[in-house]
Amino acid sequence: MTFEDKAENKGDTTCRGSRAGTPKAIISKLNTANLKIIKSDAFAKKMRAAGCGTMGSTPQDFAKLIAEDATKFAKIAQAGHIAAQ
Repeated sequence: MTFEDKAENKGDTTCRGSRAGTPKAIISKLNTANLKIIKSDAFAKKMRAAGCGTMGSTPQDFAKLIAEDATKFAKIAQAGHIAAQ
């Protein structure tokens, strides 16, 4: 698989979140502002020009993604005998 194939696979994502313990009101405000940017035509156009897509979600969906990734990567680390440092 080439780099270009992997990019088209859309299996990789870049996420941004908040620190644990951030008040829900702040998370909601940040999420609303981020979604406004992500869904704007200007931002989407710039991202497409860079070969990227955009996607926004709820804080609950993001928390679910983080939990699923933690489980997935813990299994990978265990299978590869990789210890936390």
